[in-house]
Amino acid sequence: MEFFKAAKPAAGLRHFIRLLCVFALLCLSAGTVLFYRKPVILVNDRVFLDLYGERRTRIEGILSSLRLFRRVLPVYVAPEAGPDLVSLAAASAAGKSYSGPCAVVFPYRFRDGAGRFFRTYPDIPVVVLGGNIESGFEAGETGAIRLVRDGPARFGADLLTDFYRAGSMAALCARGGPGKGGPRDQGGNSPASEVLFFGDFSQNGGEISAGEREAFERGLSEQGFSGASRYIRSDSDFTPGGSLPGCVVVRDGGVSYLEAFPGPEMPPVLLFSWIDPAAVPAETLAVFDDSPWALLVPLIGLLEKGEVRGLIPSRIRILDQKNRSELVKKLKKLNFTGFQADN
Repeated sequence: MEFFKAAKPAAGLRHFIRLLCVFALLCLSAGTVLFYRKPVILVNDRVFLDLYGERRTRIEGILSSLRLFRRVLPVYVAPEAGPDLVSLAAASAAGKSYSGPCAVVFPYRFRDGAGRFFRTYPDIPVVVLGGNIESGFEAGETGAIRLVRDGPARFGADLLTDFYRAGSMAALCARGGPGKGGPRDQGGNSPASEVLFFGDFSQNGGEISAGEREAFERGLSEQGFSGASRYIRSDSDFTPGGSLPGCVVVRDGGVSYLEAFPGPEMPPVLLFSWIDPAAVPAETLAVFDDSPWALLVPLIGLLEKGEVRGLIPSRIRILDQKNRSELVKKLKKLNFTGFQADN
């Protein structure tokens, strides 16, 4: 009897070793498949790498590879690199993959290099991310991904959806934020009278476009905000009023205006940016990230469905703040699935 009692742990250990071997074989098989699947090549410049952060880039590369179940190979060139050099760098990375890339993604500022690569390697799907995506497309099938015959595929950030979501979040901030006047809402909070939106509206004659304004204000109204919304160009003079706004939305370089608000109390900030959340102003409650890393996984998903152009909402990261913990909880519970932008 003592012999069999002593044998039980050994049997359990053998079973554990078998499971460990099976797990190791599965990991090895998955890694082999991952290695031989066609990778995604993501081209960018070294300035982006410095601002986004090398550690953050490595993490995003690993997570994107796991989500796509194919390797993501970043390629970095000098920001002043010409079309030939950009195309050559992408071609060099493509030549290192076992079966060629499934797609090569270029930011809009390297669109000329993307065009050069497209003409040189017409059998490799090429994507330009950002800028105006409107253009004619004529596509033919190659596997699961369509090849655009007249130029690279085009994808960009879905600004209307982003503005709607920012409006919804700004309304929640304003309803419980500082500000004068207005009746108390059902929760007993004194709602702020104003929401500010700082942005570079130069592409529309210095004004926010009608579609962007409508999307933002629709988000405000659907969350019960009845105050005013004011849109301020990032390069204009700004002097804050006597009371703090309920929320400040910052896009395209308006962060410096936050220094204009007097006193220690600051309004909550919603920031459109892809910089490291650790480097944003302390008052930031949410970051709308439209970087290539944030849009890459849904972009490849659209490509695999046969799409050759499309708009992708930014990735929202809500930041925890101890003095606004209840507001953070409300922001995390917001549901945006009902919004359909007329793109």
